[in-house]
Amino acid sequence: MQERRVAIWDPDPVFSVGLATTLRRTSLAVDDPDDYMAWAAEAGTRALVASMSIVNSGDRLTALRASKKDLAIVAVVEDDAIEETQTALTAGACSALPRHSKSSDFAAAVLAAFDGMSLLPRETLHNLSARATIEPPLRLTTGEEDLLRALASGHTVSMLGSSFHYSPRQMHRQINRLYSKIGVANRSAAIVKATQWGLTPSLSVVPPRTRIDLA
Repeated sequence: MQERRVAIWDPDPVFSVGLATTLRRTSLAVDDPDDYMAWAAEAGTRALVASMSIVNSGDRLTALRASKKDLAIVAVVEDDAIEETQTALTAGACSALPRHSKSSDFAAAVLAAFDGMSLLPRETLHNLSARATIEPPLRLTTGEEDLLRALASGHTVSMLGSSFHYSPRQMHRQINRLYSKIGVANRSAAIVKATQWGLTPSLSVVPPRTRIDLA
């Protein structure tokens, strides 16, 4: 397995040092690059914890995603800044946590991002859900809506495969087809779409259903 490397791009040195200490305790390698953009584009398994006050300037977040498609980005947003959170997720961040969150929460978000998961505080999800919903610009099947809800619930690919009667590989294929249809690149952006379209799950468990075809 490739070494998982993390960098913290934040203007607050106290925050950065504290988080770096916590991340090292989880056996992650923490770097302190001079050029974060160049570091992010390097080969290997990498995650960037980045303050939105930095990366949202000059479309840096979008540029980061473009430079390395599999870069895991955990955004640091100012407390209760729901607009900032939505911007971060739409631009491709895996997670977005308020600055006041515990270092252990940021570490959990980084580990989840490395595993292809998105971690959002419950309050953040509720705030996103409370925003005015809009109609999807395209027609979604019942199966596609159910899959969006399941993705927003945080289900792993294996759990989704069991619910929708697919192997993990087939499930990945179906998820990617859904992403392509709704115009997103990853789960976090799909969650934003699901929230905007009023498809945020009301239950934490998706009931078993018959095999679906998202074609």
